[in-house]
Amino acid sequence: MYTKLDDIKMAKKIKLYLEKNPNATRMNIAKDCFTNMRRLRQLEAEGYINIPAPMPREIRNREYYANKAIQSSGS
Repeated sequence: MYTKLDDIKMAKKIKLYLEKNPNATRMNIAKDCFTNMRRLRQLEAEGYINIPAPMPREIRNREYYANKAIQSSGS
């Protein structure tokens, strides 16, 4: 279990990351701040941070297939 001090430190780290990367998605935050989605939701529920809303499925799928096409054409 996390202590209150752990929560504050993680929240501060995430806030700094969001200041540097204002367009970051939830996945980017979790990956680059070395945490997981459950922890992000927990910190948000406790009022330490405000994470971006989830990306709508149609946009997420469109970006996934566009990136996949770029990767396959580069080989």
